[in-house]
Amino acid sequence: GSEVSILSKGVSYQMSAIPTTLKVLVAAPPGGGKTFHGLTYPKVAYFGFEPNGLDTLRSNPQLQKNLVLSEEFVPSADEDIKGLFDRLMKALQLARQYAKDGKVETLFADNYTMLAEYRWAYINQYEKQMSSKTGNVDTQAMYGALRMWLIDFTLKQIVSFPGNTVISVHELREGAEEMSEAVYKDAPIQPNILGSFRQRLPQLVSAYIALDVKQIAPNVYKYLAYCTKSRERMTKNRYGLPPVIEDISYDKIISTLNGNTVPAVPA
Repeated sequence: GSEVSILSKGVSYQMSAIPTTLKVLVAAPPGGGKTFHGLTYPKVAYFGFEPNGLDTLRSNPQLQKNLVLSEEFVPSADEDIKGLFDRLMKALQLARQYAKDGKVETLFADNYTMLAEYRWAYINQYEKQMSSKTGNVDTQAMYGALRMWLIDFTLKQIVSFPGNTVISVHELREGAEEMSEAVYKDAPIQPNILGSFRQRLPQLVSAYIALDVKQIAPNVYKYLAYCTKSRERMTKNRYGLPPVIEDISYDKIISTLNGNTVPAVPA
């Protein structure tokens, strides 16, 4: 956004005014429209952690105009897991440079469910920790390392991206044991991410939106986005979006921010 000057103890600083970019977490089961939503944003740098995520463009060619950069980061027999993460960091540097040059406006990380599993494989191969007491693998400490890496990576590389950020993720329903320790007892559906980071991720974005698909006739579907706490999820948004939006897209969100209210859709 624009900048404003402040004076504190005789020292002038420049502080950002109201941000103009969107930081969005989109959650849904497979086929829920996550990739489609992310590709409605302008000048997208697509980072795919799910195999063949860009197949969505085959059935929705109108989205191709939004894609500037794309690369998949999926383990294969031809690349060590360390090489995958080295390539990821280099690609993020390129995307940031493209953003500074005005060529990219959106970073789309699709999807965090898979990214966390790949990092867990990396930790098991390169950062395995052993218990000093038992001599066995210290799984709890390794999950802690996974959580800290995901927090650091998300803050430094994803949500701080100089543009829009979209993160997609699958969902899971927490078991009774996990819910007994949960802060929000009425939100059993969480982002499907290994370890406790799934409870932290929604705090790092400005909107946590859950997508759902309803069949209303043969071969006719309605795509709904839940933007406020509802349907057993701690969904939220700081943008003033209505509780439910049909066929949510970047343009609909921006229209709402500009004062053109999108009518709420009955659930």
